[in-house]
Amino acid sequence: MARHHRTARTRSRFAGAAVVTALAAGGLLASLGAGYSVSRAALGDGSADVAKGTTVAHVNGESGKVDAQTPGNLATGKQGLQVVRLSTGQFIVINRSTGAVTTVDGATMKPTSTVIPKAAPVVPTGGDKAADVRVIASDKSGWLVNATAGYVELIGDHGPTGKQVQLGAVVIDSAPGPDGSVIVLTRDGVVIRVGTDLSRHRMPITDGAGGTLTTAGGHTFLITTAGEVLRVDGDQPRTLAKPAGLDGSVIAGSVLGSGDHVLAIAHDVLLLIGAGSGATQSIVLHAGTASLGRPVELNGRVYVPDYTNHRLLVANEDRGQLDDPIKVWGTTATFALFVSGGRVWANDQFSKLMVAIDADGHDHSVDKGTGKGIEDPDGKPKTPTPKAKTKLPKVPKVPKSPGLPRTVPPPHTTIPHPAIPAIPALPLPQPSPTNPTTTAPKQVAVPSFGSHTDYHDACAQIDALQLRCIPVAVDATGQSGNTNDVVDTKPGGGSQVDVGSQVVVTYIGQLAVPDRLTGLNPDDACAAISAAQLKCKTQPTSVPASTPQEFGIVNAVNPASGSKVNSGATVTVSYPDTFTMPDLKNQQGAAACQSLSAYQLKLNGATTTPKCTAAVGNTAATAAQAGQVYQQSPSPGAPAPASAAVGLFVYNGSVAVKDWTGADAATALTECQATPGLSCVAATGDYPGTAPANAGKVEKQTPTPGNYQVVAAVTITQWAGANPVPDVTGQSTAGGAGSQACQTLASYGFPCALNPVLGKNANSAISQAPAGAQPLGTTVTVNYSPWQAQQLIAYQSTDGNPVWVMRFAGAPVPAGYGANPRAVGWGYAPGTGVPGGRIINGFYCTAGAAKCDGYPDNHFYSQVGSYSGTYWQGPDPVAELPQGNCAGQGMQQLWRTWNFSGGTHTYNLDSAASGGTGNEFLGCVWP
Repeated sequence: MARHHRTARTRSRFAGAAVVTALAAGGLLASLGAGYSVSRAALGDGSADVAKGTTVAHVNGESGKVDAQTPGNLATGKQGLQVVRLSTGQFIVINRSTGAVTTVDGATMKPTSTVIPKAAPVVPTGGDKAADVRVIASDKSGWLVNATAGYVELIGDHGPTGKQVQLGAVVIDSAPGPDGSVIVLTRDGVVIRVGTDLSRHRMPITDGAGGTLTTAGGHTFLITTAGEVLRVDGDQPRTLAKPAGLDGSVIAGSVLGSGDHVLAIAHDVLLLIGAGSGATQSIVLHAGTASLGRPVELNGRVYVPDYTNHRLLVANEDRGQLDDPIKVWGTTATFALFVSGGRVWANDQFSKLMVAIDADGHDHSVDKGTGKGIEDPDGKPKTPTPKAKTKLPKVPKVPKSPGLPRTVPPPHTTIPHPAIPAIPALPLPQPSPTNPTTTAPKQVAVPSFGSHTDYHDACAQIDALQLRCIPVAVDATGQSGNTNDVVDTKPGGGSQVDVGSQVVVTYIGQLAVPDRLTGLNPDDACAAISAAQLKCKTQPTSVPASTPQEFGIVNAVNPASGSKVNSGATVTVSYPDTFTMPDLKNQQGAAACQSLSAYQLKLNGATTTPKCTAAVGNTAATAAQAGQVYQQSPSPGAPAPASAAVGLFVYNGSVAVKDWTGADAATALTECQATPGLSCVAATGDYPGTAPANAGKVEKQTPTPGNYQVVAAVTITQWAGANPVPDVTGQSTAGGAGSQACQTLASYGFPCALNPVLGKNANSAISQAPAGAQPLGTTVTVNYSPWQAQQLIAYQSTDGNPVWVMRFAGAPVPAGYGANPRAVGWGYAPGTGVPGGRIINGFYCTAGAAKCDGYPDNHFYSQVGSYSGTYWQGPDPVAELPQGNCAGQGMQQLWRTWNFSGGTHTYNLDSAASGGTGNEFLGCVWP
């Protein structure tokens, strides 16, 4: 599969500090085995750590083979693993189904700790816990980012340190920052940088809040939903570029392959934006409707994951074109793409083969070998995929998970950002409290306990399965066993229950009000009280709950938990049955309604949640507002019961663009700019040509009429108020303004002014001014001649003597002449009256050679009006010739020259005053 046709190039690159392998799947965390030593320095050997089935393997970049892997399983079945290597040599593995975060010693491949980050207040839709938890490697530090719980935690030598910084908002993206810091983008449009000293620096983004974080050239950038690229690792956001075509649907470059360019994919075009200069190069991907992921850059090439066709698109920066695509082995819906050790790696977790690409662009297949969950290259598993087991083996200290497991959308590293969806018509679908739209919860089996099992040990095993243990003491009367021995569980041992469910463990002890009642819903609390042979009374409180975690949750018990009581005593549990209506403005309508479903009241076997509908109202002014709530009922702060009917109005994300073609451009622009949701500009288009009346009207518009997502950028292009002046040279000027030349100019919007000048042909346009494109209405001066020139011909005497006569072509020639005719130019007939014209007279003698200066008859031509020769006759007007600078008028000179030799006078007609014994300038003639 190797390729050798790509141009090699060496370039200094900023390599990403993390190696991440991510694939989506479901299941449970499996056992961790002992590891062994692997000597290498933070993958400086050109290698990578990748997910291999249910384990993590180290692939040697030089040999192309796996030389180490975790000896125990980190997942079961098709659970996806995400691997993040830190510069300290350890790497973090996130089980994308369970959310468990395991720290592995990179030298020994031995797990050192496992934690399950606390759950977020609201359960979002989706089925991928790894999107809720992300690890960012930054310089010599590492960070655990809990997106929906809204905090970041510093990672130490043995995993998360417990040093957390609460952000107060849901995190939608994260990236490494300077000096080991982490930079996050919150859902409310704030960029927050957290330093290793746990300090926070906030940067609100006012225009195009939201977007995607990426890294390039050693810096961190935000591509906003308004299409602006901001550098956000300084004190204030700084604009790098705002290329045309970027919007909220952009797919930004991965932080796992930072090069010299900010990478962005928008509308099937890859943009490479210089991290320092902002200069932008674009390459069309021709990906069609394929699902694309976040690209990486290495040594002059950009690799774009095409999940639909399970391949990499390769954009060559030098050529500005695509190279051949590279197949990625496997059949999983997505695959991991990252840069490690000077190579690009593409890995399907469950495929036996993966792809490694050298810095020069050559790609090779790497055999990861067989193992649990590994499939053949054709996608057929060698053995059936094992089902997830119901019990967890003991692992290093797993904190308790007090709430239901979180389900969130996939991380930004593998799934492209979708465009903002249109808000559906009322009413929005309302999830049923008993049948939520989220992925079905994972189920586990309640453990069975033998005799003489201490209830403390039983609760430890139940908690390890992510269930909630409620220990309840029962009277020892009629029971066999010792104090603290488990009597029974509800549900019973072996029962399949959802992760996060309550399990009541009854044990032998003094009757007392059960512990752990606060924080339960009233039904669960009463079940525990009833199991303790006591009566339960529910009592709503008058103070509304301020958060979903408090609503419908027991906050007081009377008598208090642990109090000694008699069998049958009444225990009152208090809980808030109203909540303070949150401010839902600026949230997406569907998400706002979904957030209200977290307000659940479980009472008397029924679950009640608010009924929320969202209506589409006013048109959004910005793309960020599309689908956002701008009005709500009840109003924020008002108390509301669990059965509250909540109505929302959201901004319409769609706007109509009308057809302005042919309308007055100024009026159309004003109307467009007054339409909410449109961003309108004017442009000058083509010349109107022979339809000058179209000037100032709309020639075309983009986009074409129809409905578009706000903010729709509209360009109204008007016909230009100018035209190229047509060339009328040679056209007739006869008839003045009605002439052919003037009518041609008028058809292009130009008045005509005729200007008489000397010319060869009468009533024909000679020249014009001005030329080129001119504003409509500009007067064009057309030079023409009202005088018609005629051709002058010189004829030699037929007896061979060098005597010449000159006549207009077609005029009678004197007897004895006509030999050797030659053209001497074009002149005007005598009396034409051309400006500066002089009459040329002919003089002749026919009295014989003795009297006619040596020739039987003789002729010459001159401007003089008379000649004193006795036998010479004349003047005889022959032509009228202009005077002055002949060349400046486009004409040539005509001279009379002579040569006197004794009594012989020879005359000639020449174009220059050279030769002979004398000459006379006659005038200018047209060639």
